[in-house]
Amino acid sequence: MSGQPENTTARNSSEAASADVTAGSRRPRRRKTLHQVASFPTTADAMVAESVCRARGIAGRIIPLPGTIRADCGLAWIIAPGTLQAFTAASEGNFTIAGVHEVMMYEVRGKE
Repeated sequence: MSGQPENTTARNSSEAASADVTAGSRRPRRRKTLHQVASFPTTADAMVAESVCRARGIAGRIIPLPGTIRADCGLAWIIAPGTLQAFTAASEGNFTIAGVHEVMMYEVRGKE
């Protein structure tokens, strides 16, 4: 020994980190699930879709267009399970849907 105190900070912090992981304090992994997503030809259509759906109580929300979908508008509507028919009915005479796509995405958190 050189007479200097041993530097245990790095060792202790890595031990604490591994203890946290083993203690189960790590957040659970997010997993990808299949979602239906509607794309739009214009941003105006996306905004009208959101407004009409909110007024009619149709669950869902505007999200950035997933990278696997190509459309002129960079926004999409994530369709809540069981609401596809209500969503397409709401579109008639109100807004244009470019397409409805099935996409593997991470679980959506928050209000739908």
